[in-house]
Amino acid sequence: MGGSKTAMEAALTSPLYNLSFLTILGNIIYIAANIYMFMLMARVLLTWINPNPYSPVMRFLSKVSDPLLNRARKILPFTLGGIDFSPMLAIIAVWFLGFVVGKGLILVGQGAPVGVFVPLFVMGALSLYLDFINLFLFLLRLFGSSRD
Repeated sequence: MGGSKTAMEAALTSPLYNLSFLTILGNIIYIAANIYMFMLMARVLLTWINPNPYSPVMRFLSKVSDPLLNRARKILPFTLGGIDFSPMLAIIAVWFLGFVVGKGLILVGQGAPVGVFVPLFVMGALSLYLDFINLFLFLLRLFGSSRD
């Protein structure tokens, strides 16, 4: 009887119950950054099909994404072949914030040493590099000329 736990004791000692403030904050930052990143992507993709700028969806996406996109345009003010690269910079910044800060806080909240951040940065940079390659290949397939 001394070695077995009751169901209540097992539930109270489970990892889901022992959430620290840093773990919760990290999850909030990570989820919010992902939601905002998808809103940025939706805004960019919808501008390619030239929707009604007065529709409620476009007004909401513009109101939410334009402050960050305007700052990104100040940092990266050039276009290449009519393609504006500032949304890529904004998406990378939001992704970096969500991944490094959010996941880093989650790891520290779960008891990981702060030295875990160095491998996290390396893994994040590698993941970002692979995302760029996939995006570039997708754009090549999308805009590439087909020979009939």
